[in-house]
Amino acid sequence: MTVLNSINETLESSYDDLVYEGRAFPQAHPERLCVIGSLFGLNPKPVEKCRVLEIGCATGENIIPMAFHLAESEFVGADISLVQIQKAQETINELGLENIKVPKADLMEIDESWGKFDYIISHGVYSWVPEEVENKILEISSQNLEKNGLVYISYGTFPGCSTKMMARDMILYHTKKFSDNQQKIEQAKALLEFIKSYAEKSNSYYKHVVQNHVNIFSSNKESYLFHEYIELFNRPSYFQDFINKAGKYGLAFVNEAQAGASSEFKLPPEINNTLNSICTTFEEKEQYFDFLENRSFRQSVLCADADKANISRDITFEQLKDMYCYLPAKILAPEEIVADNQMQEIRNISDVGIKSNNSLIKNAIKILCTSNKGCIKISDLFDNSFTGIALDEGVASHTQSQMQSFTNGILQGYITNFLGLSSRDFGYLLTVSQKPKVSKMALFQARNNLLIVNQRHEPINIDAFARKLVSHLDGNSTMDVVLSELDKSVQPDFKNNPDNIPRNILIENEANMLLDDFKLLGLLVG
Repeated sequence: MTVLNSINETLESSYDDLVYEGRAFPQAHPERLCVIGSLFGLNPKPVEKCRVLEIGCATGENIIPMAFHLAESEFVGADISLVQIQKAQETINELGLENIKVPKADLMEIDESWGKFDYIISHGVYSWVPEEVENKILEISSQNLEKNGLVYISYGTFPGCSTKMMARDMILYHTKKFSDNQQKIEQAKALLEFIKSYAEKSNSYYKHVVQNHVNIFSSNKESYLFHEYIELFNRPSYFQDFINKAGKYGLAFVNEAQAGASSEFKLPPEINNTLNSICTTFEEKEQYFDFLENRSFRQSVLCADADKANISRDITFEQLKDMYCYLPAKILAPEEIVADNQMQEIRNISDVGIKSNNSLIKNAIKILCTSNKGCIKISDLFDNSFTGIALDEGVASHTQSQMQSFTNGILQGYITNFLGLSSRDFGYLLTVSQKPKVSKMALFQARNNLLIVNQRHEPINIDAFARKLVSHLDGNSTMDVVLSELDKSVQPDFKNNPDNIPRNILIENEANMLLDDFKLLGLLVG
C-alpha cells in the first residue's frame, strides 16, 4: 500500500466516523459563478443547461438543491466517504432526482473519462488534503473544464490562519495521546480551557488569541472542529502561492465568489492608490489585500488561462444589462425613499444598507420593493427607473453617463449584499396565493428537520414554528386549513401576550408575518 493510499484510508475513516455536516453555499453555486464570470467580461455557460462537478460533495447538502432547482442541468458529486455518499444517495432517491450522480470516489481516480464540466466546485477540500491531492484538484479543474468553464475553490490563507495553526499544533501535540476521535475533541476543548486559565491573568495578545479559539470550540459543531483542528491535514497557503500553482495547471484568477471580498471594490481610494503604485499585477494587489485584511479564507473563481485575456475589470452597463436584480431582504421604510439627488441612506432588516444620491438607483429600489416579481431584468429596471424623474431641459435619457452611474450604483448594492444579482429569473413569487406553496425541496427539508434552502440556494435559519408552517405549504391547502393544522400540532411560545389575545389569532398573526417574510426569502413558488 502506498503512503497516499494509507492517508486516504485514514481520511475516509475519519469522515465516516464524524460525518461532515455540510450546507448549501450560495457562493459555490453555478449561478454565482456565472454572475461573477459575466461581470468580468467572460462568457460562461447559462446555468439552466450546464454540467457541474462537485469535488468533495459530502452528504450532498450543497449539490442536491442545485440539481433540484436546475432540473435540465447535469450534476456529479464525488466524495471519498461511503457513509457520506450513502446519505446523499438516500436524499436523491427520496426526491426522485434523475439529473445527479454521486459516486464514491477517491479524487485521484477522477480522469478525463468523467467528461467535461461547465462548472467545477470544490468547497472545503483543497487545504485539508495532502499536497498530491491538492495538485489533483487543480489537474481536474483544468483537464475536465469545458471551454468558457469556471472553477470555484475555497482554501485557507495566511496570514489570517497563523493563529489557527498555532492552536492546531498545540491540539495535535496533546491529542496524539488519544485514539478515540470523540475523546480527542473533548481533550482539545480541555486543553484550550487550561491554557486560557493561565493566559487570562495577563493582558497579552496571547490571551485574546486563546479566548478566540475557546469561543470557536464552544460555538461550532464537533464535525467542523475535528476536521479543522484535529484532522491529518490543514494546509493554508498564501494567495499568491495558490495562484502561482493554479497557473501551472493552466488556470487564472477571475475574482472572489463574493465580489465585495476583492480589492477591486473594497479598498478606500488612498489605500487603493498606494497599492496600484507598488503592484504590477492584480494578483499581487490581492495578496497585499490579504495582508491588510488578515484574511484566513478565500473562495476564488478561476478560468482557463487562455480566457484570462478576456477578463475586464472595468464593469459596464453592457456586462450588467441582461442580468436580474433582486432584494435579498426587506427594505426598512421604503415609503421614505425619495427619488432625488440628495444623499440618502437606505437599510434593510438585515441591517445592511447603502448611501446614494442617484435618483435612478433610489427609484430602482422603490420599484423592487413594490414589484410582484422576485427578480427584474437590469435593462428593464434601468428603463423603469426614469419614471417620475424630471430631466434637465435638453438632456435625453439613457445617456452613457447615466448607464454607468446606474451600473456603479447596482454594483455598490451588490458588493455589500444589499442587492442581489442573478443570470436568470429565479421565478419565485412576492405574493401569497390562496394555497401557498413552497418547493418540494423545501418541503422535504422542513419535514426532515434539515436546513431549508431557498431558490437562491441560500440556507434559511428559521425557528420550529416557522419550520412547521413550511412543512404544510404544499399548495394543496388554503391558509384556513394550514392554520387549523398548526393549531393542533405546535406549541408556539407566546409569552408576550398582555392583551390575552386568543391562541388561534396569535398563530394566524405569526403565520401571516412569516408568509410575508417568505416572499422575499425566495421560498414561495405558488
